[in-house]
Amino acid sequence: MYSRRTTLIGLTVTFAGCSAADDPADREGVGRTTDSTPAATPDDRPQTAATAHREFLSAFGDSVASTGVVIQDLRLGPAREVLSLSYETTQAEYDALGSEIGTLSGLYFRQVRAGWTTERLDATVIRRGSDAPIAYWNAEAAWFEAYERGEVTAEDLSLRVLETLSRA
Repeated sequence: MYSRRTTLIGLTVTFAGCSAADDPADREGVGRTTDSTPAATPDDRPQTAATAHREFLSAFGDSVASTGVVIQDLRLGPAREVLSLSYETTQAEYDALGSEIGTLSGLYFRQVRAGWTTERLDATVIRRGSDAPIAYWNAEAAWFEAYERGEVTAEDLSLRVLETLSRA
């Protein structure tokens, strides 16, 4: 049986490279997409908030797609506070979603670290080959910010995300 502890371990491993105590120069890949191109972050040229959000959204979508996850829908809410992601899972069982959730929430948290000012990622998990959701989960930017400040451990952060997982 796939246990909550096993899922938690998978999530903790995903966040292990994001320690607030680490020197950012030592965290290869943090704030970057898997092809080593910098994540879309605001630079020195003047930018509107809408442009910055589009760049972060694009960088997040590219990062998710690079993992092999098929995105069905990715959008920001009207106030740009909530990011909604609907994706097709490669997992056959509900209990096996932990690793995938760890990867995707980690990608979201990397964008938060890079300066994206969304409040939350709401994810809908869809079984591949179907339009029917099988699960929902979310990740809060405030949880990651608490982790960055050293107020919670990687395990605590992982558990917070995992505890939001619910069957559709």
